[in-house]
Amino acid sequence: MPAFLRPLLALSALAAGLAAAQPAAVSERRPLAEGQAFALWLEAGSVTVSVQPLAAAAEAPVADASAAAGGAAAASSAEPDAGQGLAEVLVEAGLEPGQRLRWRERPGLLQLRLEDPARLRPRPAGLRLVLPPGRVLRLDLGEARLRLTGLQGGRLRVQGGEGEVAIEARDADVFVQTRNGPQVLRLQGGRLRADSLGGAIDLEAAGMETVSVETFSGDLRIALPADDSAALAFVQALGRAEVPEAFTALPQGLRVLGEGRGQVRLESFSGNVFVRTLPAGTLPVLPPEAPAAAAR
Repeated sequence: MPAFLRPLLALSALAAGLAAAQPAAVSERRPLAEGQAFALWLEAGSVTVSVQPLAAAAEAPVADASAAAGGAAAASSAEPDAGQGLAEVLVEAGLEPGQRLRWRERPGLLQLRLEDPARLRPRPAGLRLVLPPGRVLRLDLGEARLRLTGLQGGRLRVQGGEGEVAIEARDADVFVQTRNGPQVLRLQGGRLRADSLGGAIDLEAAGMETVSVETFSGDLRIALPADDSAALAFVQALGRAEVPEAFTALPQGLRVLGEGRGQVRLESFSGNVFVRTLPAGTLPVLPPEAPAAAAR
C-alpha cells in the first residue's frame, strides 16, 4: 500500500467508527441540600423534568432519555437514599460520543451542564431529570425543548431559544423567556411572567395572582375557567384581539371576569390576542406527550 494512502484510510476508518457509534446511556444522582437551587445548562436536544417528592422519585423508574438523541437505553430504577436526609437530583441521558455531564457546586447552587466538544454545532442530547419540590430551578435551554410537570411551589426560571417550552405548575413563581420557541403553559395559582420575541404563547390558567405575557410578533392564546376571577389589560400596536362576552368591558379598557381579583396583562406589538373561557372548575394540565414527540 502506498504510504500516502495510509492516513486517508485511517481517517476513513475513524469516520466510519464515529458514524456507527450509538448514544451512550448515562444515569447519575447528586444530593441537593436544603435551600440549594438547581441550574441546568444545555444547547440542543430535549429535556423532560418531573418534580416529585423524594420517596416517589426513589421508587419510580427514570424512563429512557436517549430516544431524543436517536439511541436506546434501558430504563433503570433509582435506589432509595440510604440516609433519607437529603433530597436528590436524578438524571438520565443519551449522550453522543464526546458529550459528558459536568456538575459544579457552590454554596446555594448545584449546576448541571452538558458539554459537547462540537461547540460550533452542538449535537442534540436527550435528558430526563427528577427534581425535588419547593426549590429554585434555573433552566438555560439553548435551542433544546423542555417539558416540565409536577412543579408545586418554588420558583422557576426558563431561558430558551427556538425549542418548545411546555410547563405544568401549581402555586409557583414562573418566569419563561424564549426567542422564537412556542410556549405551552398550564398553571394553577401563583405568578407568571412570560416573554417571547416571535414565538406563540398558549396559556391556560386558573386562580392566578398575577400574569404578565408579552410578545413582539407571536400570538397570545389565553384561556381561563368561566368561574375564575381576573381583570385583563391589553397593550397592542397592531394585530387583533378577541375576548368572549363572559368578560365585562370597563371604561378604562379593562375586561373583567368574575370579581376581577387576578391581574392579567397581555402585551404584543404585532401579534394577535385570543381569549377564551374553559368550563367552570377546569384545572389546567398538559396533555400526555405523544410517543412520536418524545422520540424526536
